[in-house]
Amino acid sequence: MMQLISSAIKEALGGIKANKEAYLITIGITAISMTIFGIFLIAYYNMEVIVNKWREKFQFVVYLQDNISKKHMKNLKSHFSTIEGIDRYIYVSKDEALKKFKKRLNQNQTILDNLDVNPLPASFEIKFKRKYRQYNNIKSIAGEVIKFKGIESIEFGEGWLERIETILFFLKFIVWVVGSLICVGVIFIVSNTIKLSLYARKSEIEIMQLVGATDRFIKGPFLLEGILQGFFGAILSLVILYVFYVMFIENLQTLSFFIGSQSFSFIPLPIIACIILFGSLIGCVGSYISLKKFLNN
Repeated sequence: MMQLISSAIKEALGGIKANKEAYLITIGITAISMTIFGIFLIAYYNMEVIVNKWREKFQFVVYLQDNISKKHMKNLKSHFSTIEGIDRYIYVSKDEALKKFKKRLNQNQTILDNLDVNPLPASFEIKFKRKYRQYNNIKSIAGEVIKFKGIESIEFGEGWLERIETILFFLKFIVWVVGSLICVGVIFIVSNTIKLSLYARKSEIEIMQLVGATDRFIKGPFLLEGILQGFFGAILSLVILYVFYVMFIENLQTLSFFIGSQSFSFIPLPIIACIILFGSLIGCVGSYISLKKFLNN
């Protein structure tokens, strides 16, 4: 078994050496294609991280009417306890709401000193469990809670949350579309490169078939050639992506108005491993397609 693998590796390296110009071009095109895919992937990954961090702090506020009865308050608390998506709720009295507002105003809080009446309503600040922090779930819970008596209004940044999730959805869609197109394109490129190698060694392959070599034995080196093309294309694309990433971060840090560049990160190791595996796999598929057509002729 080890001898067969060793032989396949030697044959593959020999084929690459014999057609190195074509292979280098294929690796370069693969790298550029996967770099384009990687840019969208990094953008989506970082946006998802930012949105998830924001969701951890997310809450919606249930503003209460000033004349809410003790009975309605008790019913409301009881209902909060029965809703599966609610993690915890905190009651904020009118006085506490005014203190928080003054704290936000900081040095300008003196403008509230002459108020005769506290204009701020009492409220409940509601936090959600992780899997319920999506727009549709929160809107559904808000629609259920607003029906109770004694509630003035509910605030949870509905429009902003909906827009963020829509952007995230379309970015994810773009990643899948670009990834699919690149996958097809790279398979086609690798397939044609392997085809050139097959035709250059047509006589050698025919002799191997005449002496009884199996299709598996013949396919091995060519499949390995395709895998190596995809593998090196993926590695090169990651190097290019990292260089662009470092340059991008350095440029962001020079902009005085930019906040949070430290949180913008490169794709993690598990995704890097998947990209390398993805490149190797599409290289193998492209090679397999050429081999299947060639050996069936």
